Amino acid sequence: MSGMKTTSLAAFASQLRAWRQQMGWTQVEAADKLGYSASLVSGIETMDKTPTADFAQYCDTIFQTPGTFATMRDLVAREVWPSYFAPVIELEATAIRIHEWEMRVVPGLLQTEDYARAVISAGRPQDTSAAIDRAVSARLERQAILQRENLPFTASDHPGTDGPIMVYDFDGASSVAYTECNGGGRIVESADEVGDLTMIVNMIRAAALPRRESARLIQQIRSELADA
Repeated sequence: MSGMKTTSLAAFASQLRAWRQQMGWTQVEAADKLGYSASLVSGIETMDKTPTADFAQYCDTIFQTPGTFATMRDLVAREVWPSYFAPVIELEATAIRIHEWEMRVVPGLLQTEDYARAVISAGRPQDTSAAIDRAVSARLERQAILQRENLPFTASDHPGTDGPIMVYDFDGASSVAYTECNGGGRIVESADEVGDLTMIVNMIRAAALPRRESARLIQQIRSELADA
């Protein structure tokens, strides 16, 4: 873990401890007022657990520190992501439409907790369980945007073989794209490049099976896996 990440987690932990002690509360008493377990409060103060956005908001409420804990928590969350991916979080939060092509795994925005943990753990064998927990929590919290108002294996010469593509459309602003490879990623703002990537996404859509055939394919694969 980098010193920057440690600093952000330490800042949140020390502020939580300082405000709790100023109020004269034990961890159990603070947990009761926050509506969380004492083990969670203890874990956050020792940096073994990562505060969620809701936890930070409750802290701001009970300690009467509007925005303080929420801001610190945002810094912690941002530092979970590699530098090349961090700008994507802002794009996701403000986009009115997201077009995504992913050829490797279920996209992060659609992953379950167990699936996300398995995928993240597989690629980070040297990370501690606490670091994995932080990465999983950060990925799942991205799915909050979904609360706002697969291709066939037989496809050949597929236009999406170069890697994942995401195109973000905005209200009143030009679209922005993001592409990724192993260990890196790139924000694409050039209108010509965004247009080319959008065309590839549309070609992928055209190559996909219709909805009913896709459903039948998925059911067939599930049946084959169950019988294996």
